[in-house]
Amino acid sequence: MTQRSTIGLWAGSGAIATAVHLVLVQQGLAAYGARNQVAPPPVMPQVEILAVASSVAGEQRPVETVAAVPSARLQPKTSTEQRAETATAARLAAKPAEASRLGAVAKAATVAPAPRQTTAPSPAAQAVAVAPARAATEASSVTPTRPSAPSVTSVKSTAQVVTAVPKQAPGLSPPALAPVAVAPVSVAAAPAPATATVAPVSPISAPDRAAVQPVAPVSAAAPETVAAVAEPVPSLPPRADTLARDGIAAPEPDQTPQENVQTYQSVLDVLAEMPKAPCFAALPTLSDESAFQLEVFAQTTQELSAFASALAAKIGQPPNTTMKPISAAQCAAAAYVIDGPAYPRFDLFFDIPQREIKSGEALEGRIGNTSGGFISFLVIDDEGTVQDLAGYLQFVPGGAKFRIPLSLTGSPVVTQQLLMAISTPALLQTVIDMNGTKAEDFFPALAAELRSKGQSEDVALVAFSVE
Repeated sequence: MTQRSTIGLWAGSGAIATAVHLVLVQQGLAAYGARNQVAPPPVMPQVEILAVASSVAGEQRPVETVAAVPSARLQPKTSTEQRAETATAARLAAKPAEASRLGAVAKAATVAPAPRQTTAPSPAAQAVAVAPARAATEASSVTPTRPSAPSVTSVKSTAQVVTAVPKQAPGLSPPALAPVAVAPVSVAAAPAPATATVAPVSPISAPDRAAVQPVAPVSAAAPETVAAVAEPVPSLPPRADTLARDGIAAPEPDQTPQENVQTYQSVLDVLAEMPKAPCFAALPTLSDESAFQLEVFAQTTQELSAFASALAAKIGQPPNTTMKPISAAQCAAAAYVIDGPAYPRFDLFFDIPQREIKSGEALEGRIGNTSGGFISFLVIDDEGTVQDLAGYLQFVPGGAKFRIPLSLTGSPVVTQQLLMAISTPALLQTVIDMNGTKAEDFFPALAAELRSKGQSEDVALVAFSVE
């Protein structure tokens, strides 16, 4: 009985030991297999090459890329391969520098594609600039084909060809760089209107006056027809019966300042004895250098001839005398001058070197002896329209300069344009309120304003013509 129990114990112990041994062997095999199990292959990074549009001879195309090739499935290594790999790892561990070098070489051989030999772009391709926004849009809309390995183009080489320009809206073509010939534009001359008007160009408002734009003249009846007269006689001085409409008595040899003052006083005496005519004015003046000049205005050449004869009979022909006929619409300006309390003794004078100008040119001159008063600067055209030109004045010591661009609209006229300067103690409201009105309305209102204030004025009046 005891022997059977002993045998049973030994048999049970052996079974237990066998089971434990099998478990340990199984665990050892599992540990050995886990240690020698080959690590899964690293996932190769997917390299995505963005298509960059290139420009070759003005034509856009995407960069050709190589499609990804799927790798073969990894199989477990055999024991021989594992031992060889272990030996290789030991050698690499002993030589880290050599391993780094070999790894870099292997990586470079695996990743870097063969560079594509590119040729320099033609001048036409260099001249065409591709906008980045447009390049990305068109590249994404094209399905790339799978080329052969030698035709791969790297991003670096493509970027050297593309020339970046300012961003452009998608869908728009680059602007053409070729110059475009522009044909000269010819402007046809406008037909001349029926009436003639001298209009100042681009008036400038004076700092002390309201900005007033010139008003287009209102159509009026044609001025009175001037009878034809004989041609001017080139003798000096001209005879009264042959005085021309535009004739200017040529000056005699220069006089001394004392002689000019004597001539001035003699003309004043003659004018004081003459009765006032409804459309007549004579303004003798002495300049700041005592130079004498005489401006005479009348409606007909017969009146001008009669005055020249009377003046020559008493004092001879004075030098620097200008006689001009005026239209019936301008007679109100002459009436205003002769009705003034200071007529005919005025201090203001005009100095205008050239009184006959071509249309489109400028009338230049100066006003002298302004004496610090408020200057009203007016033009009265042949239709009697009064316009304020104070914006053209540039004040200088002792006077004011002006330069007025003028243009003639319509056919030439036989009468003259009048330029008037008025010096007063205060600003004239009538000049502002009635700018652009007719002389027959303007000058009576101007005289009424001055007389109501108990003021007198200094006046200068000259004629000029626009061809």
